[in-house]
Amino acid sequence: MAKKLDMNAYFNRVSQSPKILPELTHLLDMSALAENKQNFYSIADIEVLAADISRNGIRQPLEVVMQQDGVTYRLISGHRRLAALKYLKVQGESVPEKVPCIIRRYESEEDEIEAIISANCQRDKTIEDELNELKYLQPIFRRRFEEEKPGGKFRAYFARQLGLSESTLKRKLELLKLSPALLNRLKEGKLPLSAAYELTGLSPEEQEEAEHALPEDGSVQAAIEVKEGIRAQKPSAFAREEAAGEEELAVEGETPDTPDSKKSKKNPSPKSESKAESPSQEEPGGVSPIHATQPLPKDVHEQFAAAVSEEDEVDGIAKEQIETVDFYSLSVQIQKKSILWVTDFCGNQMRQTAERLVEEKDTSKQMVGRIAVWKELLSHLDSLEKSIVG
Repeated sequence: MAKKLDMNAYFNRVSQSPKILPELTHLLDMSALAENKQNFYSIADIEVLAADISRNGIRQPLEVVMQQDGVTYRLISGHRRLAALKYLKVQGESVPEKVPCIIRRYESEEDEIEAIISANCQRDKTIEDELNELKYLQPIFRRRFEEEKPGGKFRAYFARQLGLSESTLKRKLELLKLSPALLNRLKEGKLPLSAAYELTGLSPEEQEEAEHALPEDGSVQAAIEVKEGIRAQKPSAFAREEAAGEEELAVEGETPDTPDSKKSKKNPSPKSESKAESPSQEEPGGVSPIHATQPLPKDVHEQFAAAVSEEDEVDGIAKEQIETVDFYSLSVQIQKKSILWVTDFCGNQMRQTAERLVEEKDTSKQMVGRIAVWKELLSHLDSLEKSIVG
């Protein structure tokens, strides 16, 4: 089960801020209360709340701020309670015209947004609520990060402020990359969360194609098959560049270089030696090996090392071997089939690790580290292409 955003610790500090006036309850006309445009939380299932208010009245005062006209107030907390009161009124029930409210005052719009989110930290949230929280809070915390200069990466700082792990925050933020159509399916419960994660790495055009291709149930397996089908139809950027280069050479009357031809140019050998070579030395498909091991690009290696800095082993790769991971089989596949194979390979490894994490409820740092490694592999495929076959 996906971890919910848990920001109670942070918002407990917000609620104790001295910028909020002492709590004084006022009876305000219901007609003077306006919804806050900054409130993005869903207002649903008010019938149950309305029934409770009908029996027991308003248990907790609403929270409001005075608007510029000095007469009306906009809500900070209590949108559902106000909606329930209006519902009762429409149903013909007798409701009080005046509502108990606490008047607040905030120094900035940012403070007001945080107060709205703080007031809802205990509620059961939809995935839409959680994503909207991140969308509203991210620019606020980025500005503070730039002002405070705490060091390190912004995502680590943002995660600390929200009381989340970096990996949890990263996965949530990835969902914001979904197209509006896929996001709507997720919000409506027509696309499982795990299936949505499978599609976050697709381009906007590919996501649009995926949305049309996905069946009604939108299962994880269906999402994987649709994604693989889309990628299989479209060569990688590397393959497109390589093809373009070969076309250009053909126009100029030259023969495109292959790994074997490059090798023969640098180290020419007599034809007799070539014939004497054993067929067993050649790899399947006639692809000659580049190297048994290939060093990772420096930036990729640094990120891998950071991801597993406290681990002895990640998916069978010991720390001391990370710098020279054996990508021999991958290099052969790249030359034969394109980078798509590597993408699927890494994606499957990450998916299997994630499924194990969910099934076994193993949230240890080692398991999270394993997923991080495969995630970094996926995000650096271009660098890996150049490292392996360049």
